[in-house]
Amino acid sequence: MTNETQCPCCKESVPADTLTLDVDGITGEKRGLICQPCDTFFGKLNHDGAWIQRLARYRLEHNM
Repeated sequence: MTNETQCPCCKESVPADTLTLDVDGITGEKRGLICQPCDTFFGKLNHDGAWIQRLARYRLEHNM
């Protein structure tokens, strides 16, 4: 039996042993443990906060 935990980003319940360490690709700063899908998603976004805000605004404007 695997212990479940909650990803701090997406709030999904995931097996604790599948969390990955989120690390800033520029500074090397360790930010915390997140699930693999969130880590992959953030990697694709290159941690661009402005782009993430534009994406969220677009979704809100289009009632997605």
